[in-house]
Amino acid sequence: MTNPKKQQKICILIATSLGRSELLFERALKSVFAQTAQPDYLIVVDDNDDDNLIPILNNYLKDRNFPCCCIKNKRTKHMSGTGAWNTGIDYLSTILGENAYVCILDDDDTWDSNYIATIKEYISRDTEPIDAVFAYINREDCPSPLVFDKCDLKVESFLIGNPGIQGSNMVFRLSC
Repeated sequence: MTNPKKQQKICILIATSLGRSELLFERALKSVFAQTAQPDYLIVVDDNDDDNLIPILNNYLKDRNFPCCCIKNKRTKHMSGTGAWNTGIDYLSTILGENAYVCILDDDDTWDSNYIATIKEYISRDTEPIDAVFAYINREDCPSPLVFDKCDLKVESFLIGNPGIQGSNMVFRLSC
């Protein structure tokens, strides 16, 4: 059972770049709107060179069951999401406060339909706030999910590879 005082706000951040708007609509956004639990906010940060996508996206995102918007990346451009992620995190921190959580979704990825529900349940378990969640990832090109343990999250694991951490399975408390 969820602890009522622990009902944390959950927001979704999607950075889009490389002219992948078709993937954004067909994968990431479709996945967000198919969630069994709704987030408190969705922000798409556009890291493309032209500004044509922002009005199209804002029109597409209006009148949803939760607040949504698209803004332009104002930080480092074209760096695999980092500048766009930081632009979105700054925006969300201002709107939702630093105790909200941000779930990052890459514009060409999807989540299982219960992803947000699972994250909400997980962060509400403990009495102390959780700083980060790194969920397992199930890739279509792999025969089984990439499952990792806390002990796999050490510097050495990242120097010679990656234990399974990528944008779409990272969740952070905004204060972090």
